Amino acid sequence: MASPRRPITAGRGGSRPGSLAAAACPPRRGPTSSASPAARQRIGGRTPMSRCRREPIRRRRSPRARRPRDNPRTSRPRRRPRRRAAFRSPPPCASRRAGTASPCPSRGGPAAPWGVQLAGNFSKSLALASFQRARVRYTSVIGEVRPMIVGTRLRFRGTRTFYRVRIPAESRNAADGLCQKIRGVGGACIVLRT
Repeated sequence: MASPRRPITAGRGGSRPGSLAAAACPPRRGPTSSASPAARQRIGGRTPMSRCRREPIRRRRSPRARRPRDNPRTSRPRRRPRRRAAFRSPPPCASRRAGTASPCPSRGGPAAPWGVQLAGNFSKSLALASFQRARVRYTSVIGEVRPMIVGTRLRFRGTRTFYRVRIPAESRNAADGLCQKIRGVGGACIVLRT
């Protein structure tokens, strides 16, 4: 035979006035309890917690409390989100759709499917200055070619744009040949697809 459940109390002896069971359920008078007399003795004349009528706890707000947005000391005017200019990619060229190697015209600079990268920096001006120093050093190899500037955002480097300065090349073989000449003179470069 299973024994009746004991009420949850703050300490030993659920019949003490300071117990949780005494606070939660007032004692019932009369023969309303269906528990045996021995069970009532163990419970201490109180109704078990499982039979109490549970009422929701009502919380009072203090008169001083205000909502955070109503409090003038803590509320700040909401900032409008910055509107960014819509990025529009250039329309694809007919030559790229056809699969030929001729580059698409770009906005204000040379473009090619391959490039020899000589410099890179988060600052566009510093990247171009580094390219100018390399151009002076390797004038016999590079000549007076206009650089191709590629700006990319690297996920592992934050949100700033990283500028790569490259010499355009029409094919990978041409880019590899140019890079080999620069390395032969003592420079450093890398061949990358645009």
